[in-house]
Amino acid sequence: MEFSCAPATDRDLLLNNNYNAWLLLPAQQLATGAGFQNPSSWQGFWLGTQKILDSWRAEIGKAVLSPEKQTSFWTDFVTAKRTYSAEGKEITEEIFVPNELPALMVEWNEEAVVRPFFDMRERYSDLGGGKKVGYKVEGAGNGLLVSDGAVWAFVLGEPSGKEERVRVEHEDGLVAFRLVGKRGRELLSPAAFKGNRLIIGFGRSADEARKAAEQLHKSHGDLKEERRKTLDYLWNEYVLETGNEQFDQAYRAVLAQLTSVQHGSALPASGDRWFAGDLGWSRDTGISLGAFLELGFNDAARKILDFWLSEGMQREDGRVPNNMHTMGYNSSDGTPWLIRRLHQYYEGSGDLDFIKTKEPVIVKFFNGLAKHYMNEDGFVRSGPGESWMDTEFTPREGFPVEVQALNIINCWRWSSFFPELNEVTKKAVINFEIFSVDKYLADFVDQTGNVIDRLTPNQLVAIDILSGEPKKQALATVRAKLAGKGIRTLSPDDKDYRPKHVGAASYHQGCQWPWLNHLAAIGELEVENQDEAWWSYVQPLAEHALNEAGIGGISEIFNGDGSLTECPHYQTWSMASFITAAHAFLGCRWSAVKRTVTIEPRKPADWPYIKARKHFGDLTVDINYEESDSELKLELEPAGWSSWVLEGILTLPKKAKVAKVMENGAESFDYFQEEEEGRTKIKLKGLCEKREIVVALKKD
Repeated sequence: MEFSCAPATDRDLLLNNNYNAWLLLPAQQLATGAGFQNPSSWQGFWLGTQKILDSWRAEIGKAVLSPEKQTSFWTDFVTAKRTYSAEGKEITEEIFVPNELPALMVEWNEEAVVRPFFDMRERYSDLGGGKKVGYKVEGAGNGLLVSDGAVWAFVLGEPSGKEERVRVEHEDGLVAFRLVGKRGRELLSPAAFKGNRLIIGFGRSADEARKAAEQLHKSHGDLKEERRKTLDYLWNEYVLETGNEQFDQAYRAVLAQLTSVQHGSALPASGDRWFAGDLGWSRDTGISLGAFLELGFNDAARKILDFWLSEGMQREDGRVPNNMHTMGYNSSDGTPWLIRRLHQYYEGSGDLDFIKTKEPVIVKFFNGLAKHYMNEDGFVRSGPGESWMDTEFTPREGFPVEVQALNIINCWRWSSFFPELNEVTKKAVINFEIFSVDKYLADFVDQTGNVIDRLTPNQLVAIDILSGEPKKQALATVRAKLAGKGIRTLSPDDKDYRPKHVGAASYHQGCQWPWLNHLAAIGELEVENQDEAWWSYVQPLAEHALNEAGIGGISEIFNGDGSLTECPHYQTWSMASFITAAHAFLGCRWSAVKRTVTIEPRKPADWPYIKARKHFGDLTVDINYEESDSELKLELEPAGWSSWVLEGILTLPKKAKVAKVMENGAESFDYFQEEEEGRTKIKLKGLCEKREIVVALKKD
């Protein structure tokens, strides 16, 4: 796919490479003849949490490629391209980051004199002081080495000219770290380089940096083709098309960005800004893994689960760390989310051997809950700030609704392995009724047993355990009071609602969070509200991914009014939420353990059709679904083991009746018809083989 936009300083592109080396590139060039136009301190090339390169300044003839000369920005997610009008010519500047290699190449269609500017520092160091970094610069054969003693950069080529130091004032604000306002950095350009190409390698050693640069120089054509093939494979093998151009473009872009962030056993909480480059957070990882499992990325999911659910990192109370940066154990929901995903991995893959290796961790988790956190009602206690709403302004000490929902879901799902959990499930489900208030679920029960009936989106984690009218009412309340671009953490009617993000006080008291969207979308689809699922929870994120902030990214948060605020724009669980919600319209439910797949598509009116390829363990199924006034048609073409049982379910529009059911061109009577809340469902179950199911509709 190709994407273009007008040059803009409020748009950027993440070029990540599954190696934990990444470039955050502004859509508009920031270099001027005098210096730089207030670049973000987060833009540039990073190796993990270590920033190395800030930017570069290129001159063609006597013209600096400066913002006023730039005419366009374009990317196909293999490379990015800026176009300029300079010296009476059209100048192109192409930027490339290869897969799994810490290196960068910039090419121009005319000879340029270019200066790279370095800003070497660890992610959180010196955020406010503008401290001068002690750089070591030395010639090294066919290039120049630059280092601060922790990381190295090797610039390939013949250096010339004197060093330049440029002071910049960043406008980031960084409300999350209470460092509001401008702050300065001094950038170093050790020399200028002349030619059509700038190649820089990066590393934790001089040798690693040099080898990366030389490999990119030697094989840049092959490396570009490799990245192109990787993306083509991703978009073809995990295709989801609808005929809605906005959604189809957004899906491919977000899929590319989400999958580029993961590296090895790590899934950082974001691909950019202050969560990028680390090993991740247990809660964010557990939630984000839902998308990986939905896509069928079982190998990646297993690596990540194996890393987090480790006996060596598990505390006596059953918890694993909240994050690897501080190794704190202050999360009441992080471990439960991972345990939930472990069971989902088992159902999706059938990998019993892996589950057996994790049995000590699972047992310790449930025993730890029972011994340290569970009360006589089967509820799980959370300390102040231990839920995902983890600031001093939302302590939620007691029994948060989503923590209880996770406990019920985990006990129910794991009861086939540990039957004693059935009693815990029954007790917790019966007592869960205390959360039911007027048409929604209360936010938490405090330590003294008082029900805190504040309206928040946390009840969405419990949507799985609601049914019938209570489920519909809760969804309707969330949609009416909390839905926006993301989902508000408080209703505008609440006295503590903050319409703008100003720091910790507003973080969970008004800000909209896209990670919640998939929960609401899935709930709406389960009650046959596919148009609400699309327009309220998926379409706003598709528009955002294409037209705001990070290209192909989805931001961590929005202001309560839906406008942009300062935050990571490639937040992992936000992108995962979009992908998970998108796949929910296919209505796929499967168990590799039982070897069964059910496909029940729900198409919003705004989508002409649904076309997808789904991966279920060792089975792949191509799905095509269309609707018209006269018929519903579902085509299933499996490839893989034939031992699976494949079921297709078609839900008729309200008041519609069946005229005839056809399977593979012949009339079929071997189907099951079910009436559910005013709708007719046609179910056909059979062998895992190519099938075309058509339901002809009666006209009144």
